Amino acid sequence: ELLKALKQDLRALKRKYGDDRRTRIQTDVEAATEKVIPLSPPAENEPVQLELSQKGYVRWIPSRRRARQQEVNQLSEKLEESSQDLPIYTRSAVLSERLLVFTSGAKGYGVNLEDIPGSTGRDRGTPLITLLSDSVQSDTVVTQYMASDYATADRFVFLTQQGRLKWLPVSDFDDLTGRGLGALKLKDDDQLQFVVPATADSEIAIATSSGRLLRFPLNEVPEMGRPALGNQVLRLLKQETLVGLAAFTGEMDVLLVSQSGYAKRLPIGLIRLGHPGGLGSPAMQFATKSDRLIGVVPVMENAELLIRSDQNRIACLNPQNIQVSAKEGAGV
Repeated sequence: ELLKALKQDLRALKRKYGDDRRTRIQTDVEAATEKVIPLSPPAENEPVQLELSQKGYVRWIPSRRRARQQEVNQLSEKLEESSQDLPIYTRSAVLSERLLVFTSGAKGYGVNLEDIPGSTGRDRGTPLITLLSDSVQSDTVVTQYMASDYATADRFVFLTQQGRLKWLPVSDFDDLTGRGLGALKLKDDDQLQFVVPATADSEIAIATSSGRLLRFPLNEVPEMGRPALGNQVLRLLKQETLVGLAAFTGEMDVLLVSQSGYAKRLPIGLIRLGHPGGLGSPAMQFATKSDRLIGVVPVMENAELLIRSDQNRIACLNPQNIQVSAKEGAGV
């Protein structure tokens, strides 16, 4: 009976979808030919477009070739199905520049752009982690920066999963070898989670999954050597995790996003200025008890925010369109 039912289903599928073969099976006598258009390297100092995708693939596309259109601009503010590997980091650069990469093992690596395979725009590139040392293939990439991303900064701020924070001068990462450079010592059950550029007069904002924000001046954190663990600036409660780190000077707004899809735009000045090791202040009241904060980002002019769900649906939001709120409330 099962076989009969299977045959009926297959016949129905054949009637609905069956059509003539569209490909041609070649014999051994026929030679398969393919026209290959080589990708000529760009001229010296000719700009290229560097792209890193959400799945960790990196590539550069010569500016003289038309790069693929940004799929981001075609997304709406509603969650839509998307199987595309969207670019989340794009920069104009020349191949003589380097990409600074930080991994979860708390090491920094320099990747020469000329060592990244070029692309015509039809392939998604090369996994960035494979361009680093063989010893870090089990790590994940935390973040990456071009020199232009931290041109006005004089230090990098590092925050681990367990709430240990430390900063190092930018100059420490100027001339990196293939072995990389350790930024801080990690405990066995800890790993690097966030890296942001900053200056001596920057303030730091750290967000937790329970909706707390701890804000304090960076100059209250003393400089430490690279082998040091870092300072415990925030103690996590049970079932709580870190979800965001921001460095800023002056007034700004931050955008908080919850697991249930609520977003809230909050002026950072509403968060009480604290000190390293403090508890912070509540910044978001959740609509349901099961909700939690999953991310916080600075609201920058002309910026677009990509949100991806666990079902790989993607929405594109303009943070400027979200109304400014007080500390109380769950947002929209």
